[in-house]
Amino acid sequence: MSEKILKALMQLFAITANAERLTERGRVIVEIFLQQQLSLAHVKKYIDIFDEQLLFLQGKAESVERRKRVAVNSVKVLRICTDINSELEQKQKYIVLIRLIEFVYSSDEPVSAQESDFLSTVAEVFNIKQEEFKACLSLASAKRASEINDAPSFLLVAKSFAENRQDTRQLLHDNLEGMLAVFFLKSAGILFAKYFGNEQLTLNGQALTEGRINVLSSGSVIRSSKIQPVYFSELARCFLKDESKGNIHFAARDLEFIFKNGKKGLHRVSFSASSGNLVGIMGSSGAGKSTLLNILNGNLVPAKGGVFINGINIHADKEKIEGIVGYVPQDDLLLEELTVFQNLFFNSKLCFGNLDDAAITAKVNEQLESLGLTESKDLKVGDVLNKTISGGQRKRLNIALELIRKPQVLFVDEPTSGLSSLDSENVMDLLKQLSASGNLVFVVIHQPSSDIFKLFDKLLLLDTGGYPVYFGNPADSLLYFKSKAHHADADESECQSCGNINSEQLFSIIESKVMDEFGNPTAERKISPQEWNQFYKESFSNEENAVVEKQIEHSSFAKPSRMRQVGVFIKRDVLSKLRNTQYMLINFLEAPVLALILAYVLKYSKEGAEFTFRENINLPAFLFISVIVALFMGLTVSAEEIIRDRKILKREAFLNLSRSGYLLSKICILFVISALQTFSYVLISNEIFGIHEMGFAYWLILFSVSCAANLTGLNISASFNSVVTIYILVPFLMIPQIIFSGVMVKFEDLNPQVTNQSRVPLIGEVMVSRWGFEALAVNQFTNNSYQKHFFAAEKQISNAIFKKDFWLIKMNDKLDSVFQNGNSHAAIAQVQLLKNELRKESFYSPNENLADLISVSMDSTSYKKVKRYFEGLKKQYIGLYKSANAKKDSVIQAMTKSEGRDKLSQLKNGYTNENLNNILLNANNLHPIVEHEDDLIQRFRPVYMDGVEHSFLRAPFYVSRKNVFGYKCDTYWVNLIVIWTMILLLMLTLYFNLLKKILDKGGELFERMKGVSLFRKRIEG
Repeated sequence: MSEKILKALMQLFAITANAERLTERGRVIVEIFLQQQLSLAHVKKYIDIFDEQLLFLQGKAESVERRKRVAVNSVKVLRICTDINSELEQKQKYIVLIRLIEFVYSSDEPVSAQESDFLSTVAEVFNIKQEEFKACLSLASAKRASEINDAPSFLLVAKSFAENRQDTRQLLHDNLEGMLAVFFLKSAGILFAKYFGNEQLTLNGQALTEGRINVLSSGSVIRSSKIQPVYFSELARCFLKDESKGNIHFAARDLEFIFKNGKKGLHRVSFSASSGNLVGIMGSSGAGKSTLLNILNGNLVPAKGGVFINGINIHADKEKIEGIVGYVPQDDLLLEELTVFQNLFFNSKLCFGNLDDAAITAKVNEQLESLGLTESKDLKVGDVLNKTISGGQRKRLNIALELIRKPQVLFVDEPTSGLSSLDSENVMDLLKQLSASGNLVFVVIHQPSSDIFKLFDKLLLLDTGGYPVYFGNPADSLLYFKSKAHHADADESECQSCGNINSEQLFSIIESKVMDEFGNPTAERKISPQEWNQFYKESFSNEENAVVEKQIEHSSFAKPSRMRQVGVFIKRDVLSKLRNTQYMLINFLEAPVLALILAYVLKYSKEGAEFTFRENINLPAFLFISVIVALFMGLTVSAEEIIRDRKILKREAFLNLSRSGYLLSKICILFVISALQTFSYVLISNEIFGIHEMGFAYWLILFSVSCAANLTGLNISASFNSVVTIYILVPFLMIPQIIFSGVMVKFEDLNPQVTNQSRVPLIGEVMVSRWGFEALAVNQFTNNSYQKHFFAAEKQISNAIFKKDFWLIKMNDKLDSVFQNGNSHAAIAQVQLLKNELRKESFYSPNENLADLISVSMDSTSYKKVKRYFEGLKKQYIGLYKSANAKKDSVIQAMTKSEGRDKLSQLKNGYTNENLNNILLNANNLHPIVEHEDDLIQRFRPVYMDGVEHSFLRAPFYVSRKNVFGYKCDTYWVNLIVIWTMILLLMLTLYFNLLKKILDKGGELFERMKGVSLFRKRIEG
């Protein structure tokens, strides 16, 4: 409270005082008021100000007649109250009013009309309701309990307590004489207590004076040697019970938890709590607080025992408690790029599928106003390094994300971590209000201040190793541990001068060490966790932890349909990305900038000569780099997507939302980003590089490759726990795509253990880069505007040349060798090769049985017959060659006639590329045919080849057509289908989280092996 306000209040007290009958008791009331606001060192200063104001008013009164004095004082009271009204909290206004009333009624003389008018003026200016003002008057003026008006706001606590309030238990001992009147101000949430009796009672360790009004704050406890303690929470619940909507009974029974390394994290934790309670969970580091919280909220499954809400096992029947449980983790689980309002709005969209946007907006605005976030609603949340809202606002927003759907059980992990003392108290006050409204709130907290510690209704204390050592009222915890540790002051829990409770003293007692002979603490504790746990078992009955079966009243929570969830996820994610300027710039400038650089740098032409597409030796490199760029962009844009949302997904897990809906939204957004990236890349690079009429074909392949990379990124993002690990993994994913693509190193030149001479090896078949590059290269060769007119004829020419000039020569040589060498080992292998090759020959007729004539014991007749067959084959292929060559010449003549020779030359220069042709025709290979495992493998012009018969999809690299279910299909479309098949498989692994399951199994196996190894070393040792 500011100095200005306190001086004004002292003036107000002085004006209200009847100087002629100011009693010592009245002065004490002023002192009590000041002691509640200030430290003892400053109380005297303001008492002196009160006395000065009083003397000034007395002196002035001597020269002014009574009627004028009353009028002047009334104006002053009105002015003072108006001045301080806007600077006082509502709770402070009630305290000022109750102290003024108590001050006026401190004298035994009747209250004057002037004093009544003054009090009425104060109540009116402070906007205090008339019925509450009258109740305050009734409490302050009462000399005996019987004088208090019978109003619902009052609770008379005495030996007849149960008779006065039927819905409460008898709190005071039967032999206590007198009674305690408790007054509840609902609008301010304040409890005032006035004691009428002659027994000694203490409030927070300080004696209660008979006839004085005391303010009861959270955590207050009234004690006496003749009564059971009366707790603030029990008194408050008496007034709130009728209004409480809660009907939750929460029970934890014999919970145990074992970590993966075999260490036990919790030891038979049992307790129960009900609606309207704020339960604190405390313990030192390593005591298992967070582990317990995650078991209680359902995130972890206990090794033994169970957690029950109204008799429902939350781990076995999660669907029955859908929407009942809320969780606020220690970390801020916010979408940093969105505003405060947007964070809460999209969260609400996932909670209230039955409401339209207008209704949800109204709910969000109401929630923001109740938490004091209205002024910051349009501010971007920001991250840890770029904060735009304070830590307290971030924490309140985190809580708001759960409060908006009104969960009946709320778990909050370290809500005060990293906050100032003021923000910590505000957050805890918010949680206290939530519990007071009928919810059950669990809070994990480390070492709270006294004010925060007193807010808890119940305290669960864990010792190192997960041993429960206390469960009960926080105010009694220090008494309990002091008594067990045999402290001399075991009957004192609060500070005698200020009433504070030092929660740190709890851990000092629990973890106190044995001293050595020099007075230094040793590593040994006086009382071990196991001993404290044994005290706990003896002191706290397990009967109160019974599982209670009750009907759960579900809130208005109604999750939207799966498709509506997809829409919300997409809109939320897109908006988040759009507000991230760096993300947008990098992702949407990356593709065009790379396209510009690569196309410009790789656009080769001879020095001084005009650029022609045909002579650009860098086209194959450009195609391959384009595929790698598509892979890289798709991988990097998706690698963080799920791991970045992991904490948010953990919070939203309590909503039981659709995993497939979330994943589908991610896939849709990433596919759109990849489509835009590859489109801009193809548009710019093809224009600069001089690639014509291939835009859509290029884009479709690069987009598909990027989509496959998107799914790969999502899989690793969903499977690993660290962003650093993911980006370390990116090279391990990219390097194999480069090495095993068949471009950097030919497949036939790989290690013989992994390669295949007749077709692409398996290691290449699983590489997306291989399918993408092959599709681009083959399509560029076969379907460009020049080559497509001649491709069919050139394919026949190529096949005829290979057969007559290479294959038949090789077959004749093998036949001669067999006939001349007889039964040698080499001849036997050559016989099998001849038979295999003959059966593969397209002109071969099985009815001729020529293959059967070939053997190591072949006679001259059979030899000559086969020889004649080879000569006939050669004539057929010569005929095919001439026929195909004539077709090509006729096409050239027709195009020359219609387009002109120059136009034809321009087409060839603008659409074909010599270096790409050399690669696909394998022009630099000196071995057009090779022998491998009883087969002759064609290396001659692979682009003019078809896939191997009866071999589904598998074929040599660069073939123009592949076998699919017996049909010959173009390589471009086959490869495109294969890439999308890979994408579908990656979708399945993502949905079922197969990679994470494999990694988890591997981790478990590693831990077991490590454990066995350690055990063996111990045995051997």
